Amino acid sequence: GACKSTLQKLGGAASEADRRTCKATLAFSQEPVSRAISNTLISAASEVGRSVADVVAGLSPLADVSHVVPPFSSSAEPEPINAIVSSGSVDDPHYAIEHSEHLVNKGCTLQQLLCFYSYRNKASRETSARVGKSNDDVIKTSDIVSAAIIPETCDPARCYMDSGFMSRRGGSVRARRFVTHSWGSKFVDTAVSIILDATEWHLPIVLYSLDADDYSPMLGADDSLDVGNVSKSMAESQLGMTYWLDIFAVNQHWAICGDCQDCNMKMQWTVDIPGHLRADPCLLCGCAKRNPCACGTLKLQPTDIRYELNKFKQVSDRMEALMIALDGDFRSMKRIYAVEEIVEAAQRVPVVLRVGSMMPKEVTNCLLQGKDLFETVARCDATSAEEKKRVQSRISSLDGGVEVYDEFVNTLLHLQFGNCDRLIGMRGFAEEAICKLRHLAMDFRWNDTMAATPSGLRYLKTLTSLASLQMNFEGCHHLLDVASLGNMGHLSSIACLRLSFKGCDKLRDLSALLPFFEGLVNLTSLKLNFSRCMLKDIGLLENLKKLSVLTTLSAKFEECVQLSDVTALKHLGQLSNLTKLSLNLSRCTMISNTNFLDCLPSSLIHLTLSFAGCKLLSDIHTLGRRVAQLEHLQSYKVDFSECSKLVEAACLVQTEHGKLQELRKLELSFNSCMQLENICTLGCGVGQLQALQSCIMDFSNCKQLMVAICIDPGFGKLQELENIRVEFGECRQLNDISGLRYLGRLTSITSLHLNFSSCEQLKDIKQFSQSLGTLTSLTRLHLNFDSCVQIVDVKDLSRSIRRLNTMEDIDSLVSLYVNFSNCPQLSNRPRM
Repeated sequence: GACKSTLQKLGGAASEADRRTCKATLAFSQEPVSRAISNTLISAASEVGRSVADVVAGLSPLADVSHVVPPFSSSAEPEPINAIVSSGSVDDPHYAIEHSEHLVNKGCTLQQLLCFYSYRNKASRETSARVGKSNDDVIKTSDIVSAAIIPETCDPARCYMDSGFMSRRGGSVRARRFVTHSWGSKFVDTAVSIILDATEWHLPIVLYSLDADDYSPMLGADDSLDVGNVSKSMAESQLGMTYWLDIFAVNQHWAICGDCQDCNMKMQWTVDIPGHLRADPCLLCGCAKRNPCACGTLKLQPTDIRYELNKFKQVSDRMEALMIALDGDFRSMKRIYAVEEIVEAAQRVPVVLRVGSMMPKEVTNCLLQGKDLFETVARCDATSAEEKKRVQSRISSLDGGVEVYDEFVNTLLHLQFGNCDRLIGMRGFAEEAICKLRHLAMDFRWNDTMAATPSGLRYLKTLTSLASLQMNFEGCHHLLDVASLGNMGHLSSIACLRLSFKGCDKLRDLSALLPFFEGLVNLTSLKLNFSRCMLKDIGLLENLKKLSVLTTLSAKFEECVQLSDVTALKHLGQLSNLTKLSLNLSRCTMISNTNFLDCLPSSLIHLTLSFAGCKLLSDIHTLGRRVAQLEHLQSYKVDFSECSKLVEAACLVQTEHGKLQELRKLELSFNSCMQLENICTLGCGVGQLQALQSCIMDFSNCKQLMVAICIDPGFGKLQELENIRVEFGECRQLNDISGLRYLGRLTSITSLHLNFSSCEQLKDIKQFSQSLGTLTSLTRLHLNFDSCVQIVDVKDLSRSIRRLNTMEDIDSLVSLYVNFSNCPQLSNRPRM
């Protein structure tokens, strides 16, 4: 009351906008401030729109306001001068938006996570050797927090994404996926779960490397990740995926460090809070601290405007998905926060389970028998008794209380593993909540004995709001019968569908799926994966012509070695709204031509095709003619690697119709096409693509290739072209690259990558070398002539590169790689 009275005298109530931007500060000289007084000051300042410093100044003219520190923080970390914090209450929606947005931007990439894991795994091994413990004793997530997160961020007190370790690796990023995990689980299980999420690998790939794609071992005998092999097996886009982990994003010094949950509410504790926080063991109970720390940072309370532990809902709302990192024992489901996050998020964003270690037999038996996977929310763990009481009180107030809540959690868990039987008989608040479910990812890979898809899938029709559905049967080697999928009814609400039957090598007939696809009238995105199935035809795709609003289609039939009839693809032309098509027929060894692609829809903007390993494929003219008519096409990527009967490639880029004028990205691969001879005129077609920005072509290991692609004089008109990459490695008969002499006309190009390694017949590079000196926009140059044993003279190349580095009107090369290793006839090495 005294605070409010004083503030009224200082100027009265401020506007709502002022209250939201008021800087909350404390100015109590060097004396510790009790939580009750601090919260009263903040609340009072909130009501009248003044800073807490004003409150103190009003209460005592002798108060020192020259040392302003944030509430409940250590004076060792002064508030940045530009860090304006809302003084609104914890329930102020404006502040919730402001601070949750700040937390969202404290995400990490998978690459950063792997670097951290490698660093901590090495440190834990050293600790194990020093103290005589097994490595398993020091690699739980809670141990990671106490041994690394807290000590490395205490001076100044900050979150780990702002630590020196993370800052040196790019710092914090905006997260896209929220990770729910258990601090009691092994940290390696959480890391593996995130890897599985980014790659969508099956768990045995990481544990045992059991996959036809021949991955290197990723998990050692001591259950530690081989980060090097993991990283090499992943794409750059996967390593760049971003995740939100509370251990990295939350400032643990504002939350838990040095605290003692048994004693922090006692009167003796409040006498000298920083002293009690710094002490280990606790000065009152004598117990060792779980998270000891010498910083003495005062802890934020739920009523404090910067309290972070109650912002997880707002953070997860801004994510693309919530990912639950489970160990085999489902330890994450024993945390009351995790359960609350899952139930809340499931009604708003996609929720995906990733199990980072093998499930024990008891868990798989529960799944097979439909038994509870989750005991009860009443027995879940919490950081404090107060938090547990708060959550349980809210749950008890729901229609049906704890019992119905437990049923709802178990239903969500079983749905993730493909069991829909529990959808029948929902009651209380759960009956309404389950109908709000918009995203569902079902993983059947745990059941390696499944011969038929579950009959309970017919109950999915009760999910009337379902917009996105994923069903993964990858590696179910005994699966024969998919009839129950056709009985699911008309799921007309679904806009995005993803089905994977990769490796279901007994699956031969897809006709049972036809009724299911007929009901998907609002489907806009469809991804199908039938790789390594024993299909002989794909008549299922004929029914796709009814999906009139479909815009994105991805279909994989890789290694379907018995597939011979693909005429159903002719019906794709009726998809008038299709803009993105990806079709993978790699190693379908019965395919000999591309005639089935003569009806590609004219609406296509992005086209990706793969015929890699189609050893009978020899005729690609139909594809070239049809693509030339796609006037809206912007991205065109085709892979003909290992098509050993392919002789000619120029027909792929035909521009006589005046089309393809919007094409920006072109990527062609003819790697190991042993009979490919003629590519000279391919460059003529490319030279007519006026909007082209990036051109990537791979002719590596084409043993019959003697003359390189000809860079047509028309290339000089390609004012948008910035990136060229051409691979000729292992083309041992290649002896003529004079066709590249017009490269110098590409004045807009910034990146040039050419590989001629092991081109043993290549002698003359003079004309090509002279052309490089006029590339006035070039900033990155990569040239590889390793093992070009006939090359004698490279003086012209040296002069051109030196000229690029000394021209005053262009930017200097920021990246230069030139390799003439194993060129024995070079008398003098090039001088750059």
